[in-house]
Amino acid sequence: MEYSDGGHCDDDDGDYGDNEFDDPNWHYSESDNVDSSQSSEGDACSADIELAADSSDHIRERKFMVFESCIVKLLLVCCVCLSPCRVFLKKVIGGFVAIEQRCVHGHRRIWHNQPFYGSLPSGNLLTAACIFFSGSSPVRSLNVLRHLRMPTIALRTYNMIQSSYLTIAVKSVWLNNQEKLLHPLHGAVLNIGGDGRCCSPGHTAKFGSYSVMDLNSSKILDVQLVQVNEVTSSNAMELAGLKRCLNYLLPLASVHSITTDRHPSVQKYLRDCCPDILHYFDVWHIAKSAKKKIEVISKRRNCSILAHWAQAISNHLYWCAASSDGNGDLVLAKWLSILNHVCDIHSGHGELYNDCMHGLLEPRLWIQVGSKAHKELELIVANKLLCRDVKHLAFMAQTSAVESYHRVVTFFAPKSVHFFHSAMESRLLLAALHFNENCNRQQALTQDGKPQWRISFPKARKGSAVAAEVKVPVTFAYIDDLLSAVVNLRKQFPSYSKAKIKVQHTHTVKPPPVAATAVRMLKQDVVSAHAL
Repeated sequence: MEYSDGGHCDDDDGDYGDNEFDDPNWHYSESDNVDSSQSSEGDACSADIELAADSSDHIRERKFMVFESCIVKLLLVCCVCLSPCRVFLKKVIGGFVAIEQRCVHGHRRIWHNQPFYGSLPSGNLLTAACIFFSGSSPVRSLNVLRHLRMPTIALRTYNMIQSSYLTIAVKSVWLNNQEKLLHPLHGAVLNIGGDGRCCSPGHTAKFGSYSVMDLNSSKILDVQLVQVNEVTSSNAMELAGLKRCLNYLLPLASVHSITTDRHPSVQKYLRDCCPDILHYFDVWHIAKSAKKKIEVISKRRNCSILAHWAQAISNHLYWCAASSDGNGDLVLAKWLSILNHVCDIHSGHGELYNDCMHGLLEPRLWIQVGSKAHKELELIVANKLLCRDVKHLAFMAQTSAVESYHRVVTFFAPKSVHFFHSAMESRLLLAALHFNENCNRQQALTQDGKPQWRISFPKARKGSAVAAEVKVPVTFAYIDDLLSAVVNLRKQFPSYSKAKIKVQHTHTVKPPPVAATAVRMLKQDVVSAHAL
């Protein structure tokens, strides 16, 4: 088990390429290449490109892997007298290397592979930054370089760079992007969606984050992180996060409606403290719950026919919300009509919704009125709490995009890895930056100009094929902004100690570590108790 300011890994992160929640387009595309000289293995460079000796843009200039034997061959001849030379390794600092060239006539020249930002090699700073900004595990990334026998920074150096420069760079870039996003919305009327996410499954989570999205643009407007010792319990973190988001947004814009799940504390808070905001429930959460209950009942004796109707009833709930224009009573009337529809009765449902709106139906397995299956289905569909909530289903937009954002968060902050507060907050903001830049990607086209599709077999559909759009490749423009912010911070604060002072003044007061409340015991006593 290895620890870092980024966290320690208790378990394998898994192969994200095989994860059903992973973004299949998470890769660098051909458009990210600098030019045609970055060709694949076996391809020749199509043109000679003259390289400049001096470059002030160390972020965007290319970096090449150079083998030791190739460096020696390059320095075997003296550039002054063309005499043979001996090559000596002078110094190695992380990825920085200084090599001395000595010729037989006494000429000496020292060559190093990267420039400096003060006393810190630029490659070391950018290596740590790119590991962090890409959402990678520092332990695994540094091990890759060590296995390649490429000298690199130590984990302790990475932690120092992260805590001194990287977290504050992420915060500053996020605040700038957030201001640009919210400035046009000042005084506007917003329809927002919100949802919480815990850092680990179960009721023992350390962190809870709450994210608020503009449902019209699908952009993340605000992200708030709550640590468990700031509230009474893990279950209270979602409400605390929502309160912080609303306290930030309400002075800037008018919120017309908010769509969330059916969290009881959230319902009560919005009902009592924000009566002017319309509160809608996300259809996906309710439909998923109803479908699961129907599938469970279908396993009972004489109820197997319900398995054929579970997906159709779930789809019916979506239609009820989308076709009723916010009329809660009409939504409920349409929802209850399913009890007649499954029995091949398509009229006489009630005053608000009397007749089904579908056309001629193909033959299917109908449920007999009064049968055990029908009675069990009625207990689910006509449940008082469910019917009460069905009236408040969202009809304009859903929070599915928020769930998509949470998938991106899982990439940057896997639930199997522990992070400290500053690292967790930064990884949440990195996920928001990436999502906002790529949330509205267009569907990719084939060479013939036709939309591209892919077929997937999600676990939730139990093997049924689903067609999904293939999006254009993701972009990473925000990475250049982050790297520029890191370099500027290093130039402004050329030592870790000075940067730490800046961090303390910039960041808000962080909650004390959860372990601070634990009873301290001597290590010797703990070991003795374990031996017993």
